[in-house]
Amino acid sequence: MLTKVAVVFLALAGFGYIAAVFVGDVLVYIVCFSVLVAAVLFGLLVAISNLLWRFSGGFLGRKYKVKKCYFNLVFFAWAVLFLIGARILNKSLLADVSAPFEFLGNGMIFTFSIFLAWNLIRRGKARTIFAGSAIFILFVGALTFVGSITSGSGKSWKVDSTDALKSLGYVAWVPAEDNIEKRGVIQYERTLAFEGFNLYNSWALPEVYLIDMQGNVVHKWATSVKGIDNLRHHAEIRENGDLLVVAGDQMLMKLDWNSNIKWKTRMRAHHDFCVGRNGEIYAIGRDDRLVFRRGVPVPILDDYVAVISPDGTILKKISVYELVKEHISLQRLIEIYRWILSYENMKKIFKLKAERGYSCKSDSGFDILHTNSIKIMDRDIEGFCKKGDWLISIRELDFIGILDVGKKEFVWQWNEGELDRQHYPTLLENGNVLVFDNGVHRNFSRVIELDPLSKKVVWEYKAEPREDFFAPWMGSCQRLPNGNTLITESTKGRVFEVTREGEVVWDFYNPDIKTKRKKRRSIYRMIRAAKPESYVHPARSCSGDVR
Repeated sequence: MLTKVAVVFLALAGFGYIAAVFVGDVLVYIVCFSVLVAAVLFGLLVAISNLLWRFSGGFLGRKYKVKKCYFNLVFFAWAVLFLIGARILNKSLLADVSAPFEFLGNGMIFTFSIFLAWNLIRRGKARTIFAGSAIFILFVGALTFVGSITSGSGKSWKVDSTDALKSLGYVAWVPAEDNIEKRGVIQYERTLAFEGFNLYNSWALPEVYLIDMQGNVVHKWATSVKGIDNLRHHAEIRENGDLLVVAGDQMLMKLDWNSNIKWKTRMRAHHDFCVGRNGEIYAIGRDDRLVFRRGVPVPILDDYVAVISPDGTILKKISVYELVKEHISLQRLIEIYRWILSYENMKKIFKLKAERGYSCKSDSGFDILHTNSIKIMDRDIEGFCKKGDWLISIRELDFIGILDVGKKEFVWQWNEGELDRQHYPTLLENGNVLVFDNGVHRNFSRVIELDPLSKKVVWEYKAEPREDFFAPWMGSCQRLPNGNTLITESTKGRVFEVTREGEVVWDFYNPDIKTKRKKRRSIYRMIRAAKPESYVHPARSCSGDVR
């Protein structure tokens, strides 16, 4: 009977899975895949149970008068006890112990579940089961106590600041215990810094600020769109005072000087965009997608570049996955399935779908690309690029490359073990490439200038000591007309300007803080307007000052 149930369950799950592949919806596919996995596991347990009964049923029946249905019930109870028990043990009681203690704990729960199953089969005495349970509880308690002491003996109770930064991800508030007293501009070397206005946005706020070199807010844009509570990604001011800005995972917007909406384009825009000479906008977006690798369907978060008309109409989309799929290892795609099968992750997927309408989000197991920058090349450079090519940065591949849009292939790329979760590469006037190299795995960041022809680093900025400059997430850099470099250290809520020699000549800390909690709001990116006097808008006075 149980075998027939397993066969029917597996057949129905298989048909549902095939149907989900044709439907193409990521959530439907994930659900049907999970049901198929459950059906396979159920069938496997039934097969093992039948095999064990075949070899031991005669003995158990004669000596203990056990019937097959009772044996199957005990076997499934054992399997559930072991799987759930091991999960509870590892996720709670033994969550912070070292690997040997975790292995002992798993061995103990396996032994205890076998002990219970055997006593149920032979209908052992209650006091025997009680004694075994008491021994198991005492053993787990001792293991937890000894394991926590041993594991903690070589560690500091204070979490290392580097590890704390890595664990933050993209968050609004970052630790500021060591610099909470620093607010606004704390250093300004007038003769060495490049004069201009600075455009920046704090993470998870619906506002974009324009400040002068002293840190005074000279103008602010704020969105009034219902449901938009942040303008957290790239913002760019146009010469007439309009503002193009990304509302992360929701839309790209164009606001006038007074924050009135000129147009908005609904798309899961994120990170970056750039404006071509013809006024077309090239914006990075993302969507849930079911792709096929060697005939096997895989749910991913696919990035794309949307080409948008000056009035906000999407003209076409180009998939980033299709451009770089050969760079993505099969192992990385397999990891997506491992991530899906976690109960916690499954809950997150359903919650996200209910709240936002999509299943795949940034920095989840589906995020195999994380494209974070796009720039249009404005000139031909032999051996590197031609005018109109795209310079693209893909974080998860440690990859920057020049895309020939017509051929849809990369004609130049750099990912030879040098970059580590980089952001915001830009083409300089001298033909070199400037890039913010986050250094997630080496625990310090740097800004590098790369000769694209020789692929040699010709200049770099690192702090002394190196670990003092570290932004594992976000970050940007801008080469200024006087040769200085403006650097956004996002996860400290800090922006600073350095000379070619590495001297800090302008230093700004986000004044948006929580004093009691010693937190500072992070800054996604700051851009300095090289020619702020060229802006034309209603707020300009006769003297040309920005109000």
